[in-house]
Amino acid sequence: MASPPSSTAVWGDLTADLDDATLVLRRGAEVLLRCTLRPRVSGRLLPVQHRRVDPDEIELGGHDSGLRWSVRHAFSDAWHTRVSLEVDDAPVQVQALDLEVVTDRAGWCWPSGVHGLLAVLGPDPRLLVTRAVRARLGDGAALGPLTVRPGTATVLALRTRWEGLDEVAERLPVWLPPLERPDGDPLELVHPDAGLVLPNGLTATTQDGTSEIDAVLGEWQLSLHGPEGETRLQPCWAPTAEDATAERASELLRDAPRRQGVPDVPPAAALLLGRAGRGADRDDAVDRALAADTDAPWLVLLAVEEHQRTGRAELLALAADLITRLPPGGAAPAAAMAVLLASATTGHDPAPAAAALASWSGTGDPLLDLELELLTGTVGAPGLEVARRVVQRLGAGLPGTSLQPRPAADVAREVTLLRWLPDRAAAALEDVLLPATSLAELVQRSERRLLARADVDDVALAWLGTTVGER
Repeated sequence: MASPPSSTAVWGDLTADLDDATLVLRRGAEVLLRCTLRPRVSGRLLPVQHRRVDPDEIELGGHDSGLRWSVRHAFSDAWHTRVSLEVDDAPVQVQALDLEVVTDRAGWCWPSGVHGLLAVLGPDPRLLVTRAVRARLGDGAALGPLTVRPGTATVLALRTRWEGLDEVAERLPVWLPPLERPDGDPLELVHPDAGLVLPNGLTATTQDGTSEIDAVLGEWQLSLHGPEGETRLQPCWAPTAEDATAERASELLRDAPRRQGVPDVPPAAALLLGRAGRGADRDDAVDRALAADTDAPWLVLLAVEEHQRTGRAELLALAADLITRLPPGGAAPAAAMAVLLASATTGHDPAPAAAALASWSGTGDPLLDLELELLTGTVGAPGLEVARRVVQRLGAGLPGTSLQPRPAADVAREVTLLRWLPDRAAAALEDVLLPATSLAELVQRSERRLLARADVDDVALAWLGTTVGER
């Protein structure tokens, strides 16, 4: 009697099965990742028409839009993925083979072409790394575009396996410099055997195989064409947080909606005006924001900072009153600590701020709990574990970007919390960082990448400018 068909493939201590068109990789009951790889033709993902699951292999594919395609996942020493594409009698333009990886862990992608990689980080000390063997990993972790022609199959291959951080670092190009640059700092690339292709807007001087690319604010994409193939790089140039805040304050004074002739802005924007604005309009806008009596940590910080700037005691009283009504959330502990320190140094009652800090402990929000620990200067084992996960979400020093695009404010919050870490806690995170990468370097690079983004917002800048918890 024939055995029933398998529904699960096995890879070491992991199992893989299919959920419609998606491969699901599990360790016991835990889902490590969900992976989908399908061709896109004429703007449409082609449907899956056949599936097969064996104990060591999973295959799926279809025949649509003149294209016969199959994706075979074989599990042995590594997870080998082979893509085969064939056409009937006319060429087919495949826009991309969309590789979508969804995970609750930290996912990172360096879509650099021949050197590209996709990595899933933590909590294991090793990374689950996917590399292109016969393919190029492009934007959004996609393969392609490519043209499939009659007469022969087009075959692409990926390999996924566990790698340590030291192995990942060793396989990065030796000539690769940090791509996150400060404003005014040119990028130097040493590439004697490769040609440099720049986008409109960037310029470079090249001599003896070394190119110096002039700094231009923003995110860019350029490519090197050498014996190994095409390597795509995404350098960025960013202002400092102080300069970005000053520029944003000028924009607010110029462009913000006005009520009775006074700029009318929300709390985070008002804090930026308070920190970097100039002139009577700045003062009027800050006073209006403070009079709004809004329960927001940025308003509390604004009241404290204005008290420190002007000496007006009523502003500290306002901050102390606001803190009693502030719900727990990001930046609330920093605001409460600012009130507590200002009260203690001026003879005012620090009890309301201290009570607020005590009431927010144990909320179950890992980042909030870490913020509370950081304000004491002592980070315990739970806080260190949260910090490790933050390091991994920021890429641990790898080139590239997160697989899961996140709001600028969320990234700014995490960058700021890492910047507040005491030296001893920072040293304890070395085992989750790429070799030769310090926590300070990761924070600096992440901040620059963030500030180069077109969508950096007022809350993100408010986070980056908040230093009350620094040690």
